[in-house]
Amino acid sequence: MKFSCVYPLYYKSKISEVIRSFKSINNQSLKASEILIIFDGPVSKEIFSFFIKKKNQNKKIRIINFKKNVGLGKLLSKVVKLAKYEIIIRADSDDINKKERFKYLINYLKKNSSIHVVSSYVKEIHKNRELVKKLPLNHDEIVKIINFKNPINHPAVAFRKKAVLNCGGYEDVPYFEDYFLWTKMINKNYKFHNLNKTLVISKIDDKFYSRRSGIQYLGHYLFFLNKIRSKKYINLFDYFINFSLRTFIYILPNLFVISFYKYFNNRK
Repeated sequence: MKFSCVYPLYYKSKISEVIRSFKSINNQSLKASEILIIFDGPVSKEIFSFFIKKKNQNKKIRIINFKKNVGLGKLLSKVVKLAKYEIIIRADSDDINKKERFKYLINYLKKNSSIHVVSSYVKEIHKNRELVKKLPLNHDEIVKIINFKNPINHPAVAFRKKAVLNCGGYEDVPYFEDYFLWTKMINKNYKFHNLNKTLVISKIDDKFYSRRSGIQYLGHYLFFLNKIRSKKYINLFDYFINFSLRTFIYILPNLFVISFYKYFNNRK
C-alpha cells in the first residue's frame, strides 16, 4: 500500500528540531512512497539547504514552496490534493515519530477498509514531565465526545485522501482546522479509530499553553464553534455548554490553563 507523508514547515521552524524530526521520518521501518516537504512561506537558509540536499539524495522527496505564509488550514487544503497517493500521513517538523509509526498506521488501514481516519496517542514532554494524550479508541466512543473535545491527535494522524476531499477538505479555521475537518467527516458517516499506542513524541514549552489561551485564542474557538453550529453539527444545548466552559477556561491565568489541559488530556 503506497502512501504520502506530508511534512509542513514555516518561518518559526528550527533547524535543530527539523533535523531530529526528519531523521525519525527517514528511519521509519516502513518507508513513505513520497515525502512532501511543504514550505509555508520563507524558511531559514539552513532549513532550505538541508532539504535541497535531502531531495538530491532521495527521489521520493518532493518540495512544494509557497511564497507566502498561508496558515495550516489553507496549506493542507492544497497539499492533500497534490499528494500522489490515497493514504496520507501527516508529520510535524518539531515532533519525533516512533520507528514503527508508519507501519502501524498503514497496516491498520490496510486491514480495516471501513476506517477512514486513524491516529494514536501522543506523548508530550514539558520541563521533564511527560503527559500522554489519550483519546477514545473506537468510532462510537469518538462520536460521543466530538462535540466537546477534539477526538484525534492531529500530529499522529493518517487518513484516506478521497474521504477528506469528499467532505471539502481542510478549511481556514485557525487552530481548529483539523477539529473542523473531523466534525465534517463524522457528520458524513466516515469512520475513525485511535490506536492504543504512543507513536509520536512532542517537546513543548510554556508558549504551547499560552497560545491555547487568552482572548485571541477564545476568538478562534468561537469562530469554530459558530461554524459548526451554523452547519447544525451541534445542537443549541451543547453549543452553550461549550461556549460557557471554554470562555471560562481560556480567560484564566496560564497556570490554570496548564492544569486544565493536563487533567483533560491525560485520560481516555
